[in-house]
Amino acid sequence: MKPRDFPKLQTPSRVAAIEKDLSIPNPLTRSALSLKYGLSATTIACVIYQDLEGKVRKKCRVHALSNKQAKQRLDRGPRFLRYINGRKWENVVTVDEA
Repeated sequence: MKPRDFPKLQTPSRVAAIEKDLSIPNPLTRSALSLKYGLSATTIACVIYQDLEGKVRKKCRVHALSNKQAKQRLDRGPRFLRYINGRKWENVVTVDEA
């Protein structure tokens, strides 16, 4: 019985393209790269740690304000400062560990 010879997916051109995508400051996730190149996320991980000798890490999501939310905070900030002006600041809860 003849062994199956599947074509190698980690071609030098793909490795170079993935390396280029990973060299930017905020690179795409493995799943996004797998969709972009039509490969599995496992193959992308193999390219990263075998061919590029890098580390595969989980990219955590971070909290980011949209432009609309940032504008709301700027607009509502002075109103909150007027609210706590005088003696109402005593109603704001603060925690001291000492």
